[in-house]
Amino acid sequence: MTKCNLWVVNIFLFIGLLTSLTVTANSDHGGDNEASSDLQDLLHTSMMNIVSLNDLVTELTQRIAQLTLSQADLQAKSEKTINKLQKEIEELKLSLTEADTKSNRKLNTTQLAIEELKLSLTEADTKSQT
Repeated sequence: MTKCNLWVVNIFLFIGLLTSLTVTANSDHGGDNEASSDLQDLLHTSMMNIVSLNDLVTELTQRIAQLTLSQADLQAKSEKTINKLQKEIEELKLSLTEADTKSNRKLNTTQLAIEELKLSLTEADTKSQT
């Protein structure tokens, strides 16, 4: 229920209790003031309960609003963190790919140099045997 609906219900309860009290006070109870006093006590207790419940509803509404805001802030921060981590992962993948490409080039260059040295050694060995 919304806050406005609660106030409407409370007003109707209050009017009903006042009407009951008025009818009881105006009717002839043969001088029975005790019944009237009991109804007044009931009315007072009911009004105090209504006030207490209204305060509780207000407090709970504020807490819900705070939790909703906190949840929204947390969700926004989480999304930012996830986006940041995804960007960093992509940068690391790119960096690793570049490093792998450079390593492969160096390996190929080194293998080519080794093959050239082997060929040179083989030619030198052949010349020395003849």
